[in-house]
Amino acid sequence: MTAFAAPSAAPAWAISIWCDLTRIYIQLPSTHGPCVLDYPRDSHGLSDVLNLMKTHHVVEGHGAVYHQPAPLITRDKRFTPVQRDMVADLLRRKGITGGRR
Repeated sequence: MTAFAAPSAAPAWAISIWCDLTRIYIQLPSTHGPCVLDYPRDSHGLSDVLNLMKTHHVVEGHGAVYHQPAPLITRDKRFTPVQRDMVADLLRRKGITGGRR
């Protein structure tokens, strides 16, 4: 079994938002590179951003369930490496796992 860490927990259709003192920026995923839109940093701009987010979710992410990533597994400190190796060998012999250490 191989494991990897994803670069982000965001779904593929997610958008990125940031701001400076005067503007709100939105980066939309696109097939031809990122598309960045900007809006004024006021109540009207924020309203436009929220409407864009709602519309984008309906078009791109509708029905997609967000699954929170599982927490990282840590080794239990109560067991020694020798005990863990014995259990891994036993599981491997029983055919329960083809696991690597």
